[in-house]
Amino acid sequence: MQSSLEDRGFGVDKPYIDLTPEGGWGQPVVDFIGESAWVAIDEFVKRRANGACELCGASPVAQGFMGKRAHLFCTEPRFAYDETNKVATLKRLVNVCHQCKNAIHFCQTALKTKQLQTGRGPLFEAVARLSKFHNLTESQVYDWARKELSIWERRRAMGFPQRFDFWIIMDGTNRLWGK
Repeated sequence: MQSSLEDRGFGVDKPYIDLTPEGGWGQPVVDFIGESAWVAIDEFVKRRANGACELCGASPVAQGFMGKRAHLFCTEPRFAYDETNKVATLKRLVNVCHQCKNAIHFCQTALKTKQLQTGRGPLFEAVARLSKFHNLTESQVYDWARKELSIWERRRAMGFPQRFDFWIIMDGTNRLWGK
């Protein structure tokens, strides 16, 4: 099912902060293709990654970059953003462990956990993961998150995105069913 249009190298080397577009927090890929198609794609991506996180290398049987195993995984979409045309284009699907997912969605992790002052829990682990992978201090990680948030505030003010482009899924699905 891999699409010839999927860019397997797009942003796939370490956890990153990727704020989801407003309106995209409700899993826009699932909303577009439906739950059963998403389950099939999710299973395909997990098999393709041999059950390991494509960012940190953790799996149920092997420790990853952070020295831990992982048991929960999800498929994370990676988008390229065209601000001129206000389009978010799906470029890549990545199998990630939940710890890397918490790092990717740093601000959502902070909002969900409300642990800014406690110094432990998912937000603390996200900061530690981003710090180690990118050789940053905790303060630099928070600065990075604030910068990403300001980018999304500017994009939201200009009505971005107006549409999502999921061609890589449509192309892969059409080839899978011989269309």
